[in-house]
Amino acid sequence: MKRIYLLLMLAMVFACGTREKPQTTQAVEVGVKALDENAEEYVGETVELTGTVVHVCRHGGKRLFMIGDEPQPRFKVTAGPEVGSFDLKLEGSTVKVTGVVNVDRIDEAFLDRRKAELESGTKEEVEHQAHREQVGEAEMSEAEETKAQLEAMRKQLKESGKEQLSFYSIEAQSIETL
Repeated sequence: MKRIYLLLMLAMVFACGTREKPQTTQAVEVGVKALDENAEEYVGETVELTGTVVHVCRHGGKRLFMIGDEPQPRFKVTAGPEVGSFDLKLEGSTVKVTGVVNVDRIDEAFLDRRKAELESGTKEEVEHQAHREQVGEAEMSEAEETKAQLEAMRKQLKESGKEQLSFYSIEAQSIETL
């Protein structure tokens, strides 16, 4: 019974996307394009990424997207506990982010679980949507947007011919405006 439990726990950990390398403490300088092209090599590593902030998420400021010298690729940065959230005023600024590169691995099982969670519906989502409608924020509910994203990922997964998709980001430990 213990072996089955252990195997199930390991399967859940690997299905949810975990860090595959131990984190290092010394940051490696890397450009946006180089990081985008070789992100797998940096998973679990601490990096310094310098670029221009092109978007800060309006709902809580927990994510931003950066570019290098060219408009593509964009790289996602999430606010770690040390940062808390990103100020909307960062948009258009050149910044240096220091943080750990993470990967989220998405497979069919993850998509199925997430869809089931959405279909179960939660009171918080209903209340949140009612607030959004009052202030005129959205045409689609957050659940509808998420469902559309899940279907897009399912399509992308199928078209890729791979067993999983990998999405890379940096969890920011610090951010400095240059």
